Amino acid sequence: MIREINAVALAAEAPHLATWHRALAERLTAAVHEVDEQGRAAWPAAVLLAPHLPVLLDLPEPSSATHHRTALSTLA
Repeated sequence: MIREINAVALAAEAPHLATWHRALAERLTAAVHEVDEQGRAAWPAAVLLAPHLPVLLDLPEPSSATHHRTALSTLA
């Protein structure tokens, strides 16, 4: 999903980029929740997920910033 959104973002015209950003944020935060529920057993998944989370801090929706910071903190 991240690769697809980056491809869209790099396109000359991306009229629905905000929709892609919301989908990305929702999926990443859901994945963090899933990893958190599994505890240590999910550490391999957390390692793969971690490099993709900082993108949440760059999303242009200030109303979700606290939620995104919480997801990063939870994974950390």
